[in-house]
Amino acid sequence: MALIICLLLAMSLLSTAHPIHDERDVPNEALSVPLIQSHTVDTAQPALAHQQHINRGLQRLLYAQGLPLISGDDLLATLTDRLNLAGLLFPGKTDSGSGTHSQHLSIQAEDVGYYGPMSFGTPPQTFQVLVDTGSADLWVGGEGCRNDENGGDCGPHHFLGPRSSSSFHSTDENWVIWYGSGAVAGLLATDHVSIGGLTVKNHRFGVATNESLDFTSEDVPFDGIFGLARSRASRQKAPSYLEVMKSSGLIKHAIASIKIPRRSDGQNDGELTLGGMNSARYDSNYAVTVASTNERGFWQVNIDDVKVNGQSLGWTNRSAILDTGATLFMAPQRDIATIHSLINGARRTEGVWVIPCNTQASVSLVIAGKEFGIAPEDVAWIPSGNENECYSGIGAGGVATEGPNVWLLGDVFLKNVYLSVNHESNEITIARLS
Repeated sequence: MALIICLLLAMSLLSTAHPIHDERDVPNEALSVPLIQSHTVDTAQPALAHQQHINRGLQRLLYAQGLPLISGDDLLATLTDRLNLAGLLFPGKTDSGSGTHSQHLSIQAEDVGYYGPMSFGTPPQTFQVLVDTGSADLWVGGEGCRNDENGGDCGPHHFLGPRSSSSFHSTDENWVIWYGSGAVAGLLATDHVSIGGLTVKNHRFGVATNESLDFTSEDVPFDGIFGLARSRASRQKAPSYLEVMKSSGLIKHAIASIKIPRRSDGQNDGELTLGGMNSARYDSNYAVTVASTNERGFWQVNIDDVKVNGQSLGWTNRSAILDTGATLFMAPQRDIATIHSLINGARRTEGVWVIPCNTQASVSLVIAGKEFGIAPEDVAWIPSGNENECYSGIGAGGVATEGPNVWLLGDVFLKNVYLSVNHESNEITIARLS
């Protein structure tokens, strides 16, 4: 396995709450760009898709806590065990990926997230970048990029370099980033970078020279990643683009706000707002602002309580990482079992939880005294293949799920709220959607 896949990142854990700051809502001094969902689920093999998303969530949860990551071999073993339980692998197949049924098996979901347009270089070229609250760096593929599996190119994407941009300047400073679904490595460079018509001149960011196959596939619709964690989490040791926009006077506040689209709604209304919050997207009377409890620059909140069908579980010592790069609501097995014990028709099978697809179960989190619910259609994630049963969007997965009371809240939760993160004050605002 390539060396860059083995490199790890680190993070950590504190909290106070207070009402939402009015100055965050500055639509005349902020800009908004549309976000498109890249996440598609393989409903032909739902057990495979479900376990891939569990594996990805587990890695990102461990990564966000600075804990040792699960090896690729262990993840693959978990995946093949799950497929064997579901009857999707023939007896005698190995975990090596050499069999007909597993040779192209990805151990984690690759198609997770939300992307939008940014422009790079002179003349400006449009790149689609994945918006990721679970990382801090900005990078795009570089001219001559190679994949780390077989040395081939980095797929049908856009690339930046001296041939395409007259304002591009490379350095000899290296960087590498692991994301939970692969890794990228490259050099730092400077060039003009624009979003929503606002341009940072000679911005310092990453240009990838080597990408894992997770980023090079023709099915991957984005050309790079726009990290929205704080710069202290940067692997490139560079100020975040958001912070540079603020220091350059392009925006008043180093704030990013996200409205995640729900595919089933058919609205295509995802949006990233930089510099403030879009008041048309959320209910200002139902919003909280809390300090992030993660000391390494990621976005983490304390959970006051959890309610299932209105019943309080009395949990007061949990916290959660907010991650637009993950799909599921991940937590230790004991917490997941308690939640599902209160959902009618829930049962454990294949090592995971299934629930009725038509469930009306109400699951909500209490944050800073306000209750934020998860829609039943998000709790019932995808059909399992058994009649009228769906895999639960609240999962664990059987590997490294016991330990600190830290959860990962992916888009199963985030689709139900308006999320805003403030790089200056290290605060998170969560609001009910309007």
